[in-house]
Amino acid sequence: MTSSWYGDDDPMRLGDIGDVAPPPSYGLDESADVTEDEDLLAPPSWGADDEPTDAQRQPSAISGGRGLVRIWLDDDGSLARVRVNDLWSPQSGFAPLEAAFAEAFQKMAVQKLEVVAQSLEEPGTEFDLEALQAEALEGFDPEATTLQDPSEVDDLLDQIEDNLRRWEERQREIGELPAAVATRTKASSGPVTVILDRFGGLAEVEFTPGWLEDATGVAIEKLVVRAARKALVSFVLRVSPEQEELESFRAEHDRLLNLVLNRGNGR
Repeated sequence: MTSSWYGDDDPMRLGDIGDVAPPPSYGLDESADVTEDEDLLAPPSWGADDEPTDAQRQPSAISGGRGLVRIWLDDDGSLARVRVNDLWSPQSGFAPLEAAFAEAFQKMAVQKLEVVAQSLEEPGTEFDLEALQAEALEGFDPEATTLQDPSEVDDLLDQIEDNLRRWEERQREIGELPAAVATRTKASSGPVTVILDRFGGLAEVEFTPGWLEDATGVAIEKLVVRAARKALVSFVLRVSPEQEELESFRAEHDRLLNLVLNRGNGR
């Protein structure tokens, strides 16, 4: 069974449940208006003294299927935890879990791109050598240095400048880099299979046919996380030789910069 997306006119969409009986109101005012953004699968409000659910304690959750599933990420962006809504069951009539997971993974990918866009400054092919030299010399204490010959710092700065020059020239020669390629990776944990896209991002969840009929939410949650981690470990992104060459310039720059910083601080 593979993930699938449902069109606006498909009755299996969660927002178009149709004749499926809604969950009990638990005494809530059914005449109250439902806003467009309201999560129809959110647990009912039991009162001020009740403990919040784990999902309510986790503001960073990414939801799919209008709250049918929620996912949380580690600091490195990998899948940390999954929660299937308590109202779900194979007979609930909600949208398939596969579609809900696919939606959550898509939101996760968009969120990662937004974070990168906010934090990453594209240097292009031009380097501000003076700024990089200032970075290298920041915190340099001549009294604390362990260098026998302070001119070694000048030599390191010359090496940094030469590496940057060759790095810039090579970038201009190569131009636009070919895209990295990888086959779609999948890994299973029991009856649950997680599929990655060609960039190593979480894309789909598949379940062994019939397994969901007797599966519990806890089992689904644990097996999805395990399968996702196995898939990420086995993922290999094959970059072009040109990309590897440019990365070697970056690694050399970092190495030289660390030498200046470490020696300049007496380490």
